[in-house]
Amino acid sequence: MNLVFDIGGTKTRVALSDGKDLVGGALIYETPKDYNLGINLLVENSKKLTSESIETVAGGIAGVLDISKSTLTNCPNLTNWSQKNFKKDLEEAFRCLVKIENDSALSALGEAVFGAGRDVNVISFLTFGTGVGGARIVNKNIDNNLFGFEPGHHIVDVKSFLEGKEANLEYLASGVGVEKWLLKKPYDIKDQNLWNRVMDYMSIGIANTLCFWPCDKFVIGGGLVRHQLTDLSYINMKVSNFVKIYKSIPQIVKAQLGELSCLYGAIAYLLC
Repeated sequence: MNLVFDIGGTKTRVALSDGKDLVGGALIYETPKDYNLGINLLVENSKKLTSESIETVAGGIAGVLDISKSTLTNCPNLTNWSQKNFKKDLEEAFRCLVKIENDSALSALGEAVFGAGRDVNVISFLTFGTGVGGARIVNKNIDNNLFGFEPGHHIVDVKSFLEGKEANLEYLASGVGVEKWLLKKPYDIKDQNLWNRVMDYMSIGIANTLCFWPCDKFVIGGGLVRHQLTDLSYINMKVSNFVKIYKSIPQIVKAQLGELSCLYGAIAYLLC
């Protein structure tokens, strides 16, 4: 039996897999800010799922990994986890092979193999959750890269950037960022005009990403998309207006796997 996990900036999800699908439900709990506690909770919760030995562990974490996919070089929402050799510590805790990747990259892979992108060869993926992440998947594999993908950190408001203000996509279109600049939690925002402003920034981010990551289908997910956007017609219209270099843009669709996308991506990652 394999163990798959998704350690996000807010929640951690852990489940068992037979290599083809999830076995049973996922355990979900608050991601601890303390690194050692995070390792211990992952082990404790794996024991709640099974008393059998774990053959392989695979999962994603919200941070930048080094080229060997072993050490967390930067975790903006989990600062105490940075500069820790996560792979080595997990292998010592579980005494088996461990494979780790960025959580957004695995969510993209999950959607490409099991979800909204399973019928095409190339998908681009952005997740608008606690932060903003994403990846490009080519032929059911994470596209070649050196340090991973960080589309949430590209500048979408040049005027604010030149004035020394926060101006990247993550600040303007993530759950944490929206709360900072609108001074309200996303689920408390009822004014459609305010949501249109957020969707404008999302659309700029998608349009820019599409210019660098052309694809057959563009998939977006994350809490803001799942819980706040009833449909994507506004975003599709905006992106069509922004991107004129192509004859047409790919369809922009919602992710299908919801909170389990990273776990399914971990299953696919085990097969790589």
